[in-house]
Amino acid sequence: MEKTHMQRLVLASMLASLSGVIKIMFQVTTLSDYRFSLYEIPLIIAGIVLGPGFGAVSGFASDWIYSTNFGYGFNLMTVSSVMWGFIPGLLLHRRHFSLLRTMIVIIITAIVSFSINSVQLGLWFGWLAMLGNVPIRLGILIISLPIQGYLVHHMYHRVVIPSGYLEGIEMRKHKPIEEQ
Repeated sequence: MEKTHMQRLVLASMLASLSGVIKIMFQVTTLSDYRFSLYEIPLIIAGIVLGPGFGAVSGFASDWIYSTNFGYGFNLMTVSSVMWGFIPGLLLHRRHFSLLRTMIVIIITAIVSFSINSVQLGLWFGWLAMLGNVPIRLGILIISLPIQGYLVHHMYHRVVIPSGYLEGIEMRKHKPIEEQ
């Protein structure tokens, strides 16, 4: 049984809302405005479960929620949020799902997102200031990558699969987490 367009849209909007709330409420900000947040996890799940289109829409909606609360317009940071839903959806939707493959996809997405954000920060604050912040931003990225990979992998196996949402969708080599 194929899921309807409305069901996919509702799930995409719920994941986008969750991502926006995480980005606004559950972030750790240092004294010099460096942010550690795991808002990307619902966007990655949206891309994996719903595909790259709905994942991208979820990323856009998530950034829209954030931008309306903090009063900034759309920019390259919005494109970065869109990538967190689009790339995992493109590379993992309806494909074999393992921790290694999840980590590779998250690293690829993080590199793309980091690059896009760096360009936007360079435009806002100047290229030298952006380059001066790269080591700190890389450190935050290196800390968050394993956390994201672990949480996405386990949420997929402990929440998405038992929910039955993927029922009827053909998956190749779908194994329970205990066998991996």
